[in-house]
Amino acid sequence: MGFHYFAGFGGGRKGLVPGVASRATCMASHFSIFNPSPRRGKHPQAIPGVLEGNPVHRNLLEAARMLRCDLLFNTVLSPDKQIIGAYAGDLEQAHLAACRQVQQLYAVDTEIADLAIISAGGEPKDINLIQAQKALDYGSRAVREGGTIILLAACRDGFGHPHFFPWFDYQNLDSLEDALRANYQINGQTAHALLTKARRFRVILVSGFDAASCRTMGMEKAENLPQALDLALKDLPAKAKIVVIPDGGLVLPRISDKL
Repeated sequence: MGFHYFAGFGGGRKGLVPGVASRATCMASHFSIFNPSPRRGKHPQAIPGVLEGNPVHRNLLEAARMLRCDLLFNTVLSPDKQIIGAYAGDLEQAHLAACRQVQQLYAVDTEIADLAIISAGGEPKDINLIQAQKALDYGSRAVREGGTIILLAACRDGFGHPHFFPWFDYQNLDSLEDALRANYQINGQTAHALLTKARRFRVILVSGFDAASCRTMGMEKAENLPQALDLALKDLPAKAKIVVIPDGGLVLPRISDKL
């Protein structure tokens, strides 16, 4: 288990919801990512590394409590997929203990940056854009508003689902949110998350997507990292701060004023 970009952390209750839950339950629990009031965007607590006050976590846990869970078993993995932590016991307490280890290992203090160079971390974390956007979500927390992000994600399986890209027909975030409130789909919510980042930051994507698809998603295409750097560096301020995140699907930046 590790961070989750809107449920706070994976593992624990997610083994039951969405693990063995109905589609209707999954949709209802995930819909709580949005603020209760229309056109207010994502709930401010529905973010990675946060459980307290997170409405998605609250709903997942409420649903999981309705079932009988005799034993939870979760593991925490190293970057090379070796087991470095194993937690068994109560559904909630064992999960919280695992979350603490994930936070200790993979939440990294950094200064706010003008440019972040983020690798999704290779397969399977960048097998498609639905997966790779998690690294964008995590890494964007290290970047000032209006700053630049270079995202390296091969995405050899493309978008990841045929229902994902059509959501970008909505180029206005309010209109996209309205459509999701009328007909919520998880892939649409992922598109909303990506487009939100593309509106807040300049995002240069190094992947197999063509330039037109990148533009539709609010991003710029680069063929490779040197080209992406050429695009990014010419517009950075003098003495720009740059952060490099080689495993963006694993690491959660945490802004610190003590560095």
